[in-house]
Amino acid sequence: MDQKTQRTFREKLVRKKKEILETHAKTRRHGQEADPDGAQDVADMAASSSAKEFLFSLSSAEGSLLQLVDEALARLRDKRFGVCVSCQDEMNGKRLEAVPWAKHCLRCQEMQEQGLL
Repeated sequence: MDQKTQRTFREKLVRKKKEILETHAKTRRHGQEADPDGAQDVADMAASSSAKEFLFSLSSAEGSLLQLVDEALARLRDKRFGVCVSCQDEMNGKRLEAVPWAKHCLRCQEMQEQGLL
């Protein structure tokens, strides 16, 4: 992979990381605002609790995605970006364009989703 392409992917990944961190900060603020202390009855408390659970699940998903982005940035630094971490085959350029933090080729990704990897 040439340096220009690497730089383009690095910029995409850094931009995605920044987006995730900004979203995470907003999610934390909203989670703090969804405090059940101000709730007046059981239905309000349940709704507030449900909102907090939803916001927490978003944070968990954000954390997982952030980890994938950080791993992709590390692969870029180590000159391993664009190579499947399982089979070591070169990954399809279109896959990387769509999901630059992907660590598996399509075949290995399908195997992982089926629990075979």
